[in-house]
Amino acid sequence: MKRVSWFEILLVTGILAISAYVAFSDAYYLPTSWFTRDDAYYYFKVAQNISEGHGSSFDGINPTNGYHPLWMLVCIPIFSLARFDLILPLRVLVLVLAVLNAGTAVMLFRLLRGVLAAPAAMLASAYWAFDPHLQTVVYTLGLEAGLAAFFIIALLFALKRFEETWRGAAVPPRQIAWIALLATLAALSRLDLIFLAALAGLWIILRGHPLRYLLIMDLPLLYLSTVLAFILRSGLGEYYAYSPSGPIAGLAAVALKVPILYFAGLYNHSKGYSMAVLIRRSLLAVTTGTAALASVITLLHRAGLLPVFPRTALALDWVMALGAVILVRGLTRWFSQNPGPARISPMTELRGASRAWLREALIFYGGLLGSVGLYMIWNRLTFGTYTPVSGQIKYWWGALGKSVYGGPPQNLLAFLALDPKTSFNAWPLLTPIIQGLRLAIHDVFGGMPFPPKYQAVLGILLCALFIVASTNAARLVRTSARAGLLLLATASVLQIFTYTSLPYASVQEWYWMTELILTILVGAFLVDRASALLVRIRGDLAAGIVIAWLLSGLMLVRLGTLIETSMPYGRVPDGAAPIEAVSFLEEASPPGAIIGMTGGGNIGYLIHDRTIVNMDGLINSNSYFLALKEGKGADYLYQHGLRYVFASTSLLKLPPYQGQFNGRLIRLASLGGKSLTLLLPAPEADP
Repeated sequence: MKRVSWFEILLVTGILAISAYVAFSDAYYLPTSWFTRDDAYYYFKVAQNISEGHGSSFDGINPTNGYHPLWMLVCIPIFSLARFDLILPLRVLVLVLAVLNAGTAVMLFRLLRGVLAAPAAMLASAYWAFDPHLQTVVYTLGLEAGLAAFFIIALLFALKRFEETWRGAAVPPRQIAWIALLATLAALSRLDLIFLAALAGLWIILRGHPLRYLLIMDLPLLYLSTVLAFILRSGLGEYYAYSPSGPIAGLAAVALKVPILYFAGLYNHSKGYSMAVLIRRSLLAVTTGTAALASVITLLHRAGLLPVFPRTALALDWVMALGAVILVRGLTRWFSQNPGPARISPMTELRGASRAWLREALIFYGGLLGSVGLYMIWNRLTFGTYTPVSGQIKYWWGALGKSVYGGPPQNLLAFLALDPKTSFNAWPLLTPIIQGLRLAIHDVFGGMPFPPKYQAVLGILLCALFIVASTNAARLVRTSARAGLLLLATASVLQIFTYTSLPYASVQEWYWMTELILTILVGAFLVDRASALLVRIRGDLAAGIVIAWLLSGLMLVRLGTLIETSMPYGRVPDGAAPIEAVSFLEEASPPGAIIGMTGGGNIGYLIHDRTIVNMDGLINSNSYFLALKEGKGADYLYQHGLRYVFASTSLLKLPPYQGQFNGRLIRLASLGGKSLTLLLPAPEADP
């Protein structure tokens, strides 16, 4: 325990020391070297406006819900300080994020301690706390990622404690309610964490039953098999033209096939049948499910509820769903450490277990879905739409095919969020390794083009991981159950395909929190296996612990050095303008001017006596979004008092603006590639 406590002190002290250095640095560096992304200032300005009584609005004119709610609640009291000094809230926020980072790192250490060897737990938590890439993505951006990561780890830590106790005693309702609260807070910190939150409920309710593992693995694979069938049949470009046929068919496939698999006995323990019987039952169940799916989507299409779809995709779906069902059961047989319980008929099981399942489901999902439902109703009543307008805007951008903000995935690697060359890269800690190996073994693959070469290296890595896992099956099963590997993997897949199975543009690096944490946990498992090898060679664990201490210290020093180099004290004259565009607009426009920008987050927060209106719609109103879709965005802005636009005029000619401002802008001044222009009324309108 003494070593553990001292290591946690190192984590917390290192994080707080570095963050204190940043928080008290020259004011110039906070917006130029730390909080540098527009998206963070969308939160900051809205929080400031809420605290000053201007409502949930970026510009004080248009009401908006284009944010994740829990992070906004955190920001409101912090940015109430902006009335005194615009930089002061940024300093406070650095320290708040440091506390979240310290809490996350300590919980991660305690999550892995007792599941893996001490060096693995130490290195994983130190890597989280001090890796420059993780610091940038999760904390330096100033977005909701730091809060989301905190509640993901808190939820996993609560589930670990649940896993350690439920076999020995009855589970009290208050424990389920507590885990439901953590799951709800995770979902409200980033709304796409609803998948992890919902899966946590299944993990609790289905404890002690093979459904717990089999269903959680089936859900993403059954959905993916249907969606991939549509893509393979039509190609990605044509697939998005069918949208939302693929996702609707995928959801229908899950809803139909899961009950059929259950009543076919395929959610009994996989070792309860021979492999031949499993294959036979799987063949019958999947065939029945595919026939039912064909009937349902045909009816939906005839009723006008489903757009056109390639019917031959159902044959591909049958093949892939059958393979997925057999694969899942084969893997559970391979890794299972017991012979499996006696088989029980589905109806007998339902009669015996359904009451307990229903009672616990009401406790867990009543809290989770009730909270999220109330949030959605509040959105509808307040903003006219159930979900944040920012997400709807990005789906619209994707539906345009290609806009200045990007488009949906253009290749299968991007669809799987494994493309290092695009923003569809959910595994940023893994893809550089694949890229490095691809370059290192270039001579082996010769002139093979990038995609197959990259896929080949990925396949080799997955095979190597499977071999390591197979030779340490008991350790893997225990780690998966207590550290949440299976839940994170399934939630990651479901989140990824939420973005890629529908057209979605402009995904960002801070979306992929479950993927980052899953990668670190898998890495910790591999370090644990290396530690075990070291123990066998030397006969004790002391060397591994010493190495972990040294590497943790080096990571701390490296991060501190990078930050000190980029944010030195006393190098910037007092009063230096952090953003040139702020000074430019204050000189080129009159006080009180309402200025439109295609982004404008940091300028909107830092500018004085002017109002910045967001024109891309991410942090604007639902009414503006509807006007923009109808080609009336310029009219809407003019009617709401906007008279100036600061943007690239060539950008405004492209989707999603599509020339709505053509003939209505008179250039007044320029800075870089952007022009400050005067917005004229529509020709038919009175000046």
